[in-house]
Amino acid sequence: MGLRGASETPLLCRLSWTRRSGTAGVTGTHISTQELARVSPRTAETRAVPRGRIAGLDALRALAVVLVVAHHVWPSALPGGFIGVDVFFVLSGFLITTILVRERTASGRISLRRFWIHRARRLVPALAVVVTVSVAAVAAAQAVAPTGGDDAGGAPWSDLLVGVGAQMTAAATFTSNWLSVAVGQSYATAGAPALLGNLWSLAVEEQFYVLWPLVVAGALAAGASRIRATAGAAALALASAGAMALLFVADADPTRVYVGTDTHAFGLMAGAGLAFWWSGRDGAASASSRGHRSVGARGALAAGVTGAAVLAVLALWLPWQSPATYRGGLVIASLATVAIINAMLHAPAVGRRADVAPLRWIGERSYGIYLWHWPVLVIMVTMLDGGRVREASGVTAVLVVAVTVGAAAASYRWLEMPVRRAGFRASLRALLEWLYPVAEDPEAVRVTRRRRAAAFGGAVAAVLALAGSAVASAPEQTSLERQLDSGAFAAAGGRRLGRRSRRRRHRHSRTRRLRRPSSPRCRPRCRRCCPPPRPRWRCASPPCRTAGTS
Repeated sequence: MGLRGASETPLLCRLSWTRRSGTAGVTGTHISTQELARVSPRTAETRAVPRGRIAGLDALRALAVVLVVAHHVWPSALPGGFIGVDVFFVLSGFLITTILVRERTASGRISLRRFWIHRARRLVPALAVVVTVSVAAVAAAQAVAPTGGDDAGGAPWSDLLVGVGAQMTAAATFTSNWLSVAVGQSYATAGAPALLGNLWSLAVEEQFYVLWPLVVAGALAAGASRIRATAGAAALALASAGAMALLFVADADPTRVYVGTDTHAFGLMAGAGLAFWWSGRDGAASASSRGHRSVGARGALAAGVTGAAVLAVLALWLPWQSPATYRGGLVIASLATVAIINAMLHAPAVGRRADVAPLRWIGERSYGIYLWHWPVLVIMVTMLDGGRVREASGVTAVLVVAVTVGAAAASYRWLEMPVRRAGFRASLRALLEWLYPVAEDPEAVRVTRRRRAAAFGGAVAAVLALAGSAVASAPEQTSLERQLDSGAFAAAGGRRLGRRSRRRRHRHSRTRRLRRPSSPRCRPRCRRCCPPPRPRWRCASPPCRTAGTS
C-alpha cells in the first residue's frame, strides 16, 4: 500500500489492500504471506513447512468461524459448534511457532519486539472498534428505543451494561477469561449474557502470544532438538488436558475449566508440537526416500479425512456441559485439527482445492467475523426477541449474519489491512491527509476539510461519548437480581433495609437472649429484632432467603 500521493487519491484506495495475497491466520492470529516468507530461508534443507502461503488454512479458518457463529445463532441445530474455537487454537499454535522457528533459523535470533508489534497491529485496531461501538450501540438503544421495564419487569438494555467497565478493562488487558472466572459469569447459562463474552478466547491466545515466544526462544537457544521440542509441547498439552479433566466437576458450571488458560491450552500446544515436528524435516530428501514419503503422504491424507469426519460428528453431537466434552472431547477435536493440517502439509494440492473463493474470503475475515458476531447477536436478540440469546428467531439470525459479515468486511478493508501493512503511524498519517487534503483550489479544500472533519470527528465523538456515558451509568445489578432483592425485602414485612441497617440489627440481636431461630441457616436472628409476619415468612437476609415457620 503506497502512501505517496495520498492527497490526490481517495481514502478508499489508499487505505484498502488492493493486491490479493494469501494469509494464514486464525482468530487473533492472522498471518500474512509476507510474514511467513520474510522469515523463511531460501535453502531447501531448512524449508520444512512450504514457504509462503500454506494452502488450505483459509478454508479451515472459515470452517471454524462458521461453526462458532452457527452454534451461537442456532445452538439446537449445532450443539457442538463451540469446537471451532479449538480449531482456532491449534491453528494459532502451529502458525505462531512456525514463524518463531523460521525467524530463528533465518537470522539466528528471535525479535520479540517485532513479533509483539505485529500481533498488536493485527489485534488491537479491530478489537478497539468492536468494544467501543458495541457499548455505544447499547447506550444509544437504551436512550432511543428502550424495551421498558422496572425492577419487577426487567430492563434488558440496562442488564447488558452490568459490569461493562470491567469488561472493557479486561478486553484492553486481554484478561477477559479470568474476569469471567472471578465474577462467576457462566459462559452458556447466564440469564443476562455478557456483551463482550466472546473475548475470552482472544484473551487465551494473547496470553499465549506473550509467554510462548519466551519459551521458544529459550528452548532454541538451549539447543533443543526437533524431537525434544515436540515432546515438550506434547507434555504441556497433556498437562493442560489433564488439568481440565481433573478440575471438571459433574453437575456444576464448567466455565472455569473451559475458559481458563491453564486448562484450555492443549490445542495451542498441539499446534506448536506439529510446527516443531515439521521444523526439522528435510525438504531436499533424496530420490530414494520418495517412495517412503509418498506412503507417508497417503497415510497423512487418510488421517486428515478421518479428522474432518471426527470434527463433523463432534459438532453435531458434543454438548457443552457434558463430562465427555472436558474428559477427552475437546482433546479429540484438537487432535483431529492437527491431522487435517498435517494432511495439507503433506498434500498441498488438497489444500489448494479446499481454498475455493467463498471459503478463502470468509477465512481471511474470520477474525472480524468472530469479534462482531457475539455483540451483534446480543444486541439483536435484546431488540427483537426479548434478550433470549439461546432462542433467536429466524429473522434475528439472518440479520445477525448479515450485519456481522458486513461489519467484518468493512473492518478488514479499511481498518485491519491498512494498519497491518503500513503500521499505526503511517495509517494515521494517511487518515490525516484524507481529512485535510491539499489541492490547487483553496476554497474547495476548505469546504472538503470542513465536511470530512465534521463527519468523521462527529461520529468518533458521538461513539466515545455514548460509550463513556454507558460506563458511568452502568448498574451494579441486573433487573433479575433487583427483583429478587425487592421480593426478599417485601417478604420481611415491607421494610427495605440497607446493608448497614441489617448488619446493625443482626449485631444487636446477638446481645439479647436468642430464641429458636426462624431458619436454621440464619442463626443471628431473634424474634424481638426481626419479628416475622404471620404465619410464615421469608428471611430478609440475602444469603439466606429460605422459608421458615413462625
